[in-house]
Amino acid sequence: MKDKHGNPMTDKYLCEKLGMLFEWIPRVYDKTSGFVHLSDVHMAKTLSLDTKTAKDNTLGTLKISIGGSEPRFSDESIIEMLDAFYASTNVFLHLVHQWVFNKEYPIICRHLRRT
Repeated sequence: MKDKHGNPMTDKYLCEKLGMLFEWIPRVYDKTSGFVHLSDVHMAKTLSLDTKTAKDNTLGTLKISIGGSEPRFSDESIIEMLDAFYASTNVFLHLVHQWVFNKEYPIICRHLRRT
């Protein structure tokens, strides 16, 4: 999919464009895009070190978990994620309202773009 100027609408491109309107978006994108793209950030959250199994100057056993009951994020991180989700939802709703206004009042929008 491309925008009206022919630019591919990649997540990075959309982040840059939205960052012009909402200064916090690039910062949140940089911190969270690794979870979507299965990067080192994503993989690191599946690993934990079991120091109970440490013997003879070893660090212990490295455990990999998928799902499970052990919390992988601190309460602070969860609150930060929820805040980002809430803010992102508000951005989405803002853009939908803007789109609806543009469709309902095209003449007013053309006039506003000229001024």
